[in-house]
Amino acid sequence: MSASATRQAAADPGAASFRFLLSHRRRSQGYREALAGPGGSDLANAPSLTMLWIPPGRFWMGSPAEEAERSEDEGPQHLVQLQGFFISQTPITQAQWRAVAELDEQALWRHELKPNPSFFHPDHWQGQDGAMKARLGRLLAGETTTDDRPVECVSWHEALEFCHRLGRLTGRGYTLPSEAQWEYACLAGTAKPYSFGESINAGLANYRSSSTQPDFSGEYVQQTTPVKMFPANAWGLHETHGNVWEWCFDHWHPNYVGAPDDCRPWLEKDDRELLKERVMRGGSWTSEAVECRAACRSSSAPHATDWTIGFRVVCLPYSTPSDATRQTGSFFDSNRISPGMPIHGLKLSKATRQSFSAAGVKTVDDLMGFSYEDLLAVPGVGVRGADEVTEALESLEITLPQQRTSERF
Repeated sequence: MSASATRQAAADPGAASFRFLLSHRRRSQGYREALAGPGGSDLANAPSLTMLWIPPGRFWMGSPAEEAERSEDEGPQHLVQLQGFFISQTPITQAQWRAVAELDEQALWRHELKPNPSFFHPDHWQGQDGAMKARLGRLLAGETTTDDRPVECVSWHEALEFCHRLGRLTGRGYTLPSEAQWEYACLAGTAKPYSFGESINAGLANYRSSSTQPDFSGEYVQQTTPVKMFPANAWGLHETHGNVWEWCFDHWHPNYVGAPDDCRPWLEKDDRELLKERVMRGGSWTSEAVECRAACRSSSAPHATDWTIGFRVVCLPYSTPSDATRQTGSFFDSNRISPGMPIHGLKLSKATRQSFSAAGVKTVDDLMGFSYEDLLAVPGVGVRGADEVTEALESLEITLPQQRTSERF
């Protein structure tokens, strides 16, 4: 998007007003993507997708040898260095899936996407016997639709097709998270089995709680639940434990011997790569607590569908839409930019550089949580400086969203 287009969008009097909280840099930062089709004719009623910025950093991936009930495929632990990325605040919901699936877009693999594939959707309940419908085909208290439940019964291929269409709609690089990205985002800076500590209960996640937590606080609902029903982790992400397993981009490997030490997906490149099993993370509504640990790994055939499997998406600010879904790994190694590239490496005026320095913005990665509106909010930057930054980033194939999310996480 050109600087003039973003300036025009920001100047729209009907646009929502957002403010970047420079004094609260530890708050989650992100943006909201409206999932309206071409022309945006029904923008007001379109579902949206909230993406949160996950800062760059390092962590020990996998579980330590002393972690209770760990599996051998969770080791050996290894130090991973990650670039920053955006990730969806929740698993993709049924409403979000439907909005993108119904887009008349050029397909990645000529793959048709059903608008309502989920088992836990009224379309699936038709024709079920009375006992099955009474147990599984019911709305929960406060629900009028299943739109806010995670989509499930989608294959890995269908999930990547969703990312492809989303990228074509928005012009940004959407894809499935690598295993390293998923685990890093799930843990949110902790080093415990769960982002909430040493254990979870039915008040923190949707899983088979009654079988492992005799004193659990809550009800095992025996089906998926609406996203955001349970608390978020320290980085603002919901449902990283339980509800639905989440597809990752990586091929399955039985352990971490030879695993990448960065955020790239671990892929086997050969003529059968699209048929090999892919990794799933996070556990589901049918899982025991041990399967919901951050380090727990599972896998399935990429064409498989199940009422326990969904996904969330990542947006790679250094990647084009086509590169993101192709995932050759080259987009992680751009020779034009590195995660710690200093602001003075961009072609900016002295006044703009000084304004960012005063605001504590020192590297290009520090800008990845910004929207165009955030740039305008930095004291001393103004429209001219915001346009400078936008054009400098676009020369590096980085596109910032026009608006940030108004939600305070």
